[in-house]
Amino acid sequence: MTVETPTLHVAFSPSFAGSLQYALTAAGRPDRIVRTFDDFSFGPIAPDDAAARARWVDEELRIEDWREVANSNEAALAASRSTQGRIVAWLSHNVAAVTAGFLWWLSHIDDRPFHVVAAPSLPVMNDNKIATLIDSEVPISDAERAQYRDHWEILKTEHAALRVIRDGNLVSAPITHFDQALTGHVTRDWRKMARVVGGVLADQSEAAIYQTGDLFLMSRLIALAEEGALEWRGDLYRMPDCELRLPSSNAL
Repeated sequence: MTVETPTLHVAFSPSFAGSLQYALTAAGRPDRIVRTFDDFSFGPIAPDDAAARARWVDEELRIEDWREVANSNEAALAASRSTQGRIVAWLSHNVAAVTAGFLWWLSHIDDRPFHVVAAPSLPVMNDNKIATLIDSEVPISDAERAQYRDHWEILKTEHAALRVIRDGNLVSAPITHFDQALTGHVTRDWRKMARVVGGVLADQSEAAIYQTGDLFLMSRLIALAEEGALEWRGDLYRMPDCELRLPSSNAL
């Protein structure tokens, strides 16, 4: 009797991976899941070096211990290369981190065949909706694989700090890309940093285009405060304990 090797699902969002695991377990499926914890929508992607990414995140974003996150990338690749079963990658073209993670992963698995489930907003999708997507995957064509690989190579050569969704495509952007959106949620009165970050995240949710997360937005608020573009009080490096406002000279 031949025992079929369980399908390997590749998730490019830790939160989505948890929801997918719940849906698979509820369906009685023995499938495995691997996930990427790194966020390839920011930081260097050329050369493809985990140590370089960790240094950049530490120096530019003031987020420590990213080396462990960056090193976790290899586990997803190793499982994808070694599995004898079918591979299913879960992709959302309206989520920058998911799209970037998918392109990075695809660039490392050579010509290994796989299937794709493409659905919008996977990281915020409810469990019931995820359950309906199981078994909806389609095989990736050679033309699609080549197009995705070429796209990632272009992004690598552009060597930008960020990658964001524009007109349905992942494109390069400068590190200051979200600064205007952030300062648009700062007022002349003191406002919690968490509220400012939450406002930008809410805007993304309303537009159904998920460009970045709270860690990156917080890092930019810190940079803006240190540059004098914003005034701050409290602990600048702890989101719940910091308040921000527009500089007094702009509040006349």
